[in-house]
Amino acid sequence: MEQRRTEQAYWEDTYRFRDTAHVVQVAEHPPPRGSAAGASYFAVVLDRTIFHPQGGGQPFDTGVVASAAGVKFTVSEVRANREDGVIQHIGTFAEAGTTFQAGDEVELQIDEAKRRLHARLHSAGHLLDKAVANLFPEYNLIPDKGYHFADAPYVEYKGTFVPADKRQSALKRLEDECNRLIAEGSEVTVQVVHSKEEVERLCGSASDSGANPTEPVRVVTVCAPLGCPCGGTHVQNTGEIGRIAIPKMSAKKGVVRISYTLLAQA
Repeated sequence: MEQRRTEQAYWEDTYRFRDTAHVVQVAEHPPPRGSAAGASYFAVVLDRTIFHPQGGGQPFDTGVVASAAGVKFTVSEVRANREDGVIQHIGTFAEAGTTFQAGDEVELQIDEAKRRLHARLHSAGHLLDKAVANLFPEYNLIPDKGYHFADAPYVEYKGTFVPADKRQSALKRLEDECNRLIAEGSEVTVQVVHSKEEVERLCGSASDSGANPTEPVRVVTVCAPLGCPCGGTHVQNTGEIGRIAIPKMSAKKGVVRISYTLLAQA
């Protein structure tokens, strides 16, 4: 039987840390890489979820799923199937031999601190795009890939950048511009559109919109006017990002990587 795609409730509100859902399926799952030996892992599929799966440069949420009957499931990894849109919550039951049944109503609780951090990191990456466009339009750097993990976040751009002997001053200018944009406290907006023309209107004609989308496109705008297609969780206001640093950049074979770090929350 084909499963219906999981409703992405994490798109509705970044700061919804608790929610309810219904169990669709529970199945055994191989232990994730680096997991403790001997533990039995399962994949739980729900009809809707506030758990963000890993993807788009953003890490997955972790947390707990529990039923009124007292069955508790610790979520240690979240993965989405791009083909069918089904999201798997991978983890372990607190007590061996316990499980959920299809149709059970369960309560979801995600790690609040982790969600807030992920949102700040992801929005900071988008804000860096705006700072680059503001300061260095002559280089026409096109955002290509983001890594919004806490260990070493960065954004990669297609193009060439300032010569190596001028990069230190460029880093300082970028850092100042990012923190200026953060201090402005601009609203972060989300729109769902359905055509190539709407994507280009919101993201610019240079956006990689391709043919008319077969699914709705979620466009996130951090520092108007231009946004970009994104499935991640974001802050509501740039002021929530807190100050950031731009410690380094590199350029190789037409790819410019700019690293950033969160310093403090405003």
